[in-house]
Amino acid sequence: MSRLRREDGFTLPEILVGMMLMLLVMAASLTVLDQFRAISTRADSRVDLQERARSTARQVARSLRNLAASPELPTVVERPGAYDLVFRAVDNPRASGSNTRNLKRVRYCLDSADPARGRLIEQTQRWTSSTAPAAPASTACPSSTWGMHRVIGDGITNRVSGQNRPLWTYIQTATGQIASVRLNLFLNQDPKMRQREVSLRTAVFLRNQNRAPIAVFTAAPTGVRHILLNASGSYDPEGEILDIRWLVNGAVVGSGLSYTYRAPAAGNYAVALEVSDPSGLTNRSATQTVVVK
Repeated sequence: MSRLRREDGFTLPEILVGMMLMLLVMAASLTVLDQFRAISTRADSRVDLQERARSTARQVARSLRNLAASPELPTVVERPGAYDLVFRAVDNPRASGSNTRNLKRVRYCLDSADPARGRLIEQTQRWTSSTAPAAPASTACPSSTWGMHRVIGDGITNRVSGQNRPLWTYIQTATGQIASVRLNLFLNQDPKMRQREVSLRTAVFLRNQNRAPIAVFTAAPTGVRHILLNASGSYDPEGEILDIRWLVNGAVVGSGLSYTYRAPAAGNYAVALEVSDPSGLTNRSATQTVVVK
């Protein structure tokens, strides 16, 4: 009799219990699979954001490494703002007309009309004249006075939720010249999820920046109606040899590191020094009044 019961198979309650257990296992497996898929999606999204940030940083760094000074505009970075950067760079393709120095202006600004979806805008000003025109004064981003623009980065959240995290920060020399520019990018495809935000910081040292020379001199009366002038304190930040000119009462009277000026008569003389580097960048000292008896 016991042998017959064993051959009867599973009872209905046993089958139902087995099906319930199977459903529970399948539900758990699906939950794990769904969680894995969500984690994988978030990881892919983060990798995509990081790559977009790196691509944007590469474009900006390439432009900054192409910057250039000119005699009439020795300060390369003209607008060092937290969200608005304007500088001059070498043009490519080559500029036309009388723009023999082949220069252009480049602007990078943050369009934060939608702070949760900020855009990094690039605008360019080109010219054909021998001297550079004034930079457009508009601070709108983008600005129609700059002409065409292109988006080189989006999903930027530097200013999301009222935050003011500067897009640009700067390192300056003792003389106030900007020596390095740092890009600080924050990106997020879902700004409501702060933990999904990615950040990237990169700095570019402005190696190609040619700084204006420094003009320093001493002047002392000597002998009969003579003024001894000495420019040995003058120097070029890049170590180039300087062209030195001496001015008395506004007129050039001589040149050289050391120069003796013979005054035509007793009186007061306004003396100044003007120095230029090989690229043409010029600086003039403050005027000194020398009394000749």
